[in-house]
Amino acid sequence: MSATDNAFDLLVHKAFIIPSCEVYGGIGGFYDFGPLGTRVKQRMLSAWRDWCLRQEGFFEIDGSVVVRKEVLVASGHVKSFIDPMVKCGKCQEAFRADHLIEEQLKRNVEGTSVEGMNKILSKSKVFCPSCGTRLPAAIEEFHMMFPLSVGAGKKMIEGYLRPETAQTIFIDFPKIFKATREKLPLGIAQLGRSFRNEISPRQGLIRLREFEQLEIEIFLDPEKIDEVAGWEKLKGTAVTLRKVDGGDEIASVEALLGKRLIPNKYVAYWLAKEALFYEKVLGIPSDKFRFRFLGPDETPFYSKGNIDMEVSTDYGWKETIGNAYRTDHDLGTHAKSSGKDFAVTVDGKKFVPHVVEPSWGLQRMFYAALEHAYRPKDRDREWAWFALPAWLAPYDVNVFSLVKKDGLSEKAEEVNSTLSAAGLSTFCDHSGSIGKRYARADEMGVPCCVTIDYQTKEDGTVTVRDRDTMKQVRVGMAYLAAMIRGRAKPPLGIT
Repeated sequence: MSATDNAFDLLVHKAFIIPSCEVYGGIGGFYDFGPLGTRVKQRMLSAWRDWCLRQEGFFEIDGSVVVRKEVLVASGHVKSFIDPMVKCGKCQEAFRADHLIEEQLKRNVEGTSVEGMNKILSKSKVFCPSCGTRLPAAIEEFHMMFPLSVGAGKKMIEGYLRPETAQTIFIDFPKIFKATREKLPLGIAQLGRSFRNEISPRQGLIRLREFEQLEIEIFLDPEKIDEVAGWEKLKGTAVTLRKVDGGDEIASVEALLGKRLIPNKYVAYWLAKEALFYEKVLGIPSDKFRFRFLGPDETPFYSKGNIDMEVSTDYGWKETIGNAYRTDHDLGTHAKSSGKDFAVTVDGKKFVPHVVEPSWGLQRMFYAALEHAYRPKDRDREWAWFALPAWLAPYDVNVFSLVKKDGLSEKAEEVNSTLSAAGLSTFCDHSGSIGKRYARADEMGVPCCVTIDYQTKEDGTVTVRDRDTMKQVRVGMAYLAAMIRGRAKPPLGIT
């Protein structure tokens, strides 16, 4: 196998991502973003903030990753944040029992108890992926949070690394509500790291122990849950919804709402926003993602509707966004546990707000976009490459000199500085043949390259090569920056 036989291989090969602590043997479930990956991630986040926060008038917070134990007792994580673990009796490797059953027996065991899965293991043959030994019917409950202690002596406090970013938003809600002039609906978002001690992290960026969430909690008057600003613009957005019975329905979010396949207008509105972002901004074809209405066994008791976005990947259909109508459960639970008042008074009416939650996973979104932009080598190109949308590429343009001599490299540096001063993200490269430099730019996903050659010294024009078509045209320096900027303009009114 070569270094670039699939999208993940190319991501590692070009150091978009780097296995954490790799030179010391690595640590499963942790990845670093390299220079290229960081640039792509930052551009995704910028577009997400614009589409999901600025255009909605929402607020963003940045909470601590350390959370007191009492918070997670109240939220239910301390009691129920567990996964079923099974150990191989021969090699002692540990695995998620439900994942092995689903993969090897093709049985969906979502919501099945430990006892139920043990019965399956006793009657069916499930084997250790590492050594091939049949696994015993001895599933244990494994707690997924990372515990820690804060302070020393009598002042020591029990806590955890947060398993999600949402709880900070809930417990900070009373202060934020007052600070933002006591108005509903109120959208509060948090972009940050969460930590889950996965039993067997795998599948690259899909299942991690440290990852980033883009969570939005929208606090609402439950009597006004179908009053959504912007609804008229997005109600006709078509999506694919996989129903509980397994059938797919393709229709506008308005039509699905009318059939009561979506719990309320706010959830429908956010399904439309997510679909448009994935297709128009990330460049993932609409037939490669879908929404799935979760069944009773997958839905928390307090929820009045959970709908996941799933994307088709090399690892199968994977959840990348979770949408939930959480009612007043979270605020009510923290009010009861803390003894504080989480109710609000709006228009003379006192009540506990309901919550609609769109929760995006950054690493999964990043991987989904890069995988669908991946192009394997073929007869036209002897290298794999990324056909990233120009607005997500790590650089807007690469600038080359045809050769290093005769003042061309100096002229290339001058052009690079001019384009950079015009607000473009640039990378200047003089090393290797021009063909190899084009190949490197393609592997990076850069949408176009500018080459400075001998004709540049005569008439001030440069060669511009398009990544996708490999066609080359001559362009005058006076028009170059505007042409590149026009190609890199994001859709959906994102700035």
